[in-house]
Formats: sequence, C-alpha cells, structure tokens
Amino acid sequence: MSEIVHDTSHVAEGLAWLTGDNAQTNIEAVLSAWLEQIQTLEDAIVAVYQSRVLDSASNAQLDLLGALVGEPRNNRLDPAYRVGIRIRILVNFSDGTPNDITKILSFGAPDAAPYYVDTAPFHFQISLSTVTASDDIASLT
Repeated sequence: MSEIVHDTSHVAEGLAWLTGDNAQTNIEAVLSAWLEQIQTLEDAIVAVYQSRVLDSASNAQLDLLGALVGEPRNNRLDPAYRVGIRIRILVNFSDGTPNDITKILSFGAPDAAPYYVDTAPFHFQISLSTVTASDDIASLT
C-alpha cells in the first residue's frame, strides 16, 4: 500500500484557479467556505488513517491493534508493544517452518544471528548467536 499524501492547502489551491472575472468576492467567499470544509474532512480522514497504522498508532489505538492480532500489552510501553504486535503478526501467519521461525527470531532479536541446523528426519534446531531479545519473544506462548 502506498503512503497517503496529506494536502494541507485546498483553499489556497482552489482560489488560485480563479482568474479575471471569476475572481469576485462572492465566488471567493463561497469557494473558500466549501474548500475549508473539504480541508477539515481531509484532515480528519488522515488523522483516522494515521491512528490506525501500526507505525504511528499509540495508546488506545495500539491496544486495539494488539487485540486484533491477539497480543496483550503486558504493561509494555508503546515502542516495545509495537514490536510485540509485529512479532505476533508474523507468528499468526507462520506455518511453523524453519524459515518462518528464523524470520520471527530475527525480528525479535535483530542483533542476534539465528542459524538453522537439520538434526534428524523431522527435527531441526535454530540457535541465536547472541540473545538480545526482550520479553517480546518470551511472551509468545
């Protein structure tokens, strides 16, 4: 999905289209009033959108996003909770393959280097070079 662009100058842009005979006071007043309502509507839409995007959501909006994916807050501050939600999304869409598990561990412990070893038929082992993960991985049960 592409990033939304917030245009904050609808009134000025709209009035700039008026030229010559069209630039009458009454027309400017009506157009300005209409464009101010358009600007207010766009501002509200952008605010709602940004509060529902994981990167910019906070507090109650972040709690709602966590509830949607099944990740409790567990007294975490917003940045740590945001990481937990991202990990939960990965877990929810995981098939349990070694590749999926390695990806989840890499996301939860970005400073660690997970590596995969095939130990026997139907068995594997994934290890981390260093463990720097916080409660985010440990809380995935």
